[in-house]
Amino acid sequence: MTDATESADRDRAADTAGDPGPTAGGDGGVGAAHDAATADDHRPGRPPLLRFFEALGFRRHARLGVVAGIVLAVALYGFFVAVPSIAPGVRGRPESPLLYVVLGFVVAVATALFVTTALTVRTLARAVASPPKWVRRSGGVAAAGGLLWTAGTLAGFATAADAVRPWISVPVLLVVCGVWATHTRIKRLGSPLDRVGTVLATAGVAAVHVAALLTPAPFLGASVEPALTPFAASVATLAVGTALLAAAARAELGALADVAAGLSALGALAVGVALADVVAVSGAVAVVPVALAWVALGVALRGSPTPANWSPEEVGSLLDDDS
Repeated sequence: MTDATESADRDRAADTAGDPGPTAGGDGGVGAAHDAATADDHRPGRPPLLRFFEALGFRRHARLGVVAGIVLAVALYGFFVAVPSIAPGVRGRPESPLLYVVLGFVVAVATALFVTTALTVRTLARAVASPPKWVRRSGGVAAAGGLLWTAGTLAGFATAADAVRPWISVPVLLVVCGVWATHTRIKRLGSPLDRVGTVLATAGVAAVHVAALLTPAPFLGASVEPALTPFAASVATLAVGTALLAAAARAELGALADVAAGLSALGALAVGVALADVVAVSGAVAVVPVALAWVALGVALRGSPTPANWSPEEVGSLLDDDS
């Protein structure tokens, strides 16, 4: 009996040693988890190009671009179709509303692509470039754009200026570089005027560019009906945004920022006077001060390009973090 009991104990011990048990070989056990971890270790990683776009934040930028495109398309449709149909005294458009739907779709797609590209390029530049260098360069571009915009506006009043007027909308696009540079220069100060001014100035630049192309004579005047034209509203938006940016940068950029703020306020006042139908005010009275304000800000940025509270150690490689 004793020998049989000892033999049975030995058999049970051998079975236990040979059986890995449910925790080692069962489904969902330690063994399965170990096999899955081993498979993941040998699994090829994501393509470098995909990781590159992820590091650039491409998906987030694409979503912002789509939202911006939809908002702009809806705003344009409302301005050209909805407002004339509900606001008394506003002249309607002879074109079919369906045409504006198609144009709105084109505007939405183009805006989405532009915003996505611009934000992606900005992320890349911020990751691999020196901010002072690009602030200095962008300031120079903005100053040149302000001068060209002033010259084009004044030349548009010449008798034979039909060839000049279509190009009035081009130099204002260079002001975008100045908006970016000013925001980069002062964004670490945390001023609420910076964010609001950046948004208004950027929207104003885009609107001035589009409005100058749509309006045959992009100049303000009390004799022009209706007084509230897309060009007038765009110039006023850019003037207010420029004034806010200049006010936020006073401590950093000095007297030139004060000059820019004063010129921008003068441009906004000219728009208000024209809309009030007090006296005939030409577009030059509103445009030229705003354009010269960006000349002043551009020169100031070239002379003082280093962002506030910035250190050279913050510039690194875009793909340093591969996690």
